[in-house]
Amino acid sequence: MSSSSGAVVDGEKAAGPGRVSGRARVFYRYSPHDDIRFSVDATAAPFSRPVNGLPHGMPTDARGTVTIYHWSPEKKQGRRAQASVDCLVTGGDTATLSAVVTKSEDPEEIGERLGFSVKNGGPGKGRFGFSWAVSNVDVVDGNATFPHVGTCMAPAPFASVVKGGFKVTHRELPPLPAEWAEAGRWRPVTAPEHLNSTSLPGSSASTREAHDYPGGMGDRCVHDLIVEQCVDCAPAPRGLTRFVHTTSQGQVFHRFPSCKALLEGQRYAERLGLEIHDVRRVPLAAARAEGRGACSYCFGGYRPV
Repeated sequence: MSSSSGAVVDGEKAAGPGRVSGRARVFYRYSPHDDIRFSVDATAAPFSRPVNGLPHGMPTDARGTVTIYHWSPEKKQGRRAQASVDCLVTGGDTATLSAVVTKSEDPEEIGERLGFSVKNGGPGKGRFGFSWAVSNVDVVDGNATFPHVGTCMAPAPFASVVKGGFKVTHRELPPLPAEWAEAGRWRPVTAPEHLNSTSLPGSSASTREAHDYPGGMGDRCVHDLIVEQCVDCAPAPRGLTRFVHTTSQGQVFHRFPSCKALLEGQRYAERLGLEIHDVRRVPLAAARAEGRGACSYCFGGYRPV
């Protein structure tokens, strides 16, 4: 494998978009004997991915491809996947990017966004990180959950490059479109109302609604909807999670796809000769909009208000 390491290109002195390119084998501390390789060809393409609520896209929009190869000699099994880059942001000799899986030997991975981080260089200098295995875990009511990965979200590059390398071409963030300023879409980040001292739980101005719905009732989200009415941004009430698991014919939603009640229900249906429906991960708001209630087994602590 040829090395792709090189000097960082300064964004103020060279033309062209920000980029990350190269391929490398990395050393992962918890699987020291495994052959783990990544290749990256990512190019910044600001404001190229318009979506509802963001008609101009984002300044960190990008395009390109990430490929993943992992072979475990101990288990004598491997994994290959390919993902389409949707976000890239650089900072000197480092970068973070994200990509949505388009091809995989595991069909359940297709459509999942993964996060990556890169440090420029080859063996001894270059590093690489990824969003699974050591990060992206949330804890709800004492239980581990694995939330959706947002664009450009990745941990620091914790795995060292042992063969090959990566090149990071840095660019500063581009100017925002004039239309954004006129529409007031890009606002400075301010402390949510629920973090003000007068609205903390236990204070005179505190209410259950203010505590359960961070940001205050009526605030607008990035999609220009009232936060509580947005499927993607609505916070979960106390005791629930923003994303849940259900089946197309299920009457309730579950915290985990491995919920004992869910699995027992599927086994019972199988014994009856009924069709078994795949478990899918959906936003809580979508599951509740379909009339589903919370599973009493895995959401035992939840009490509707």
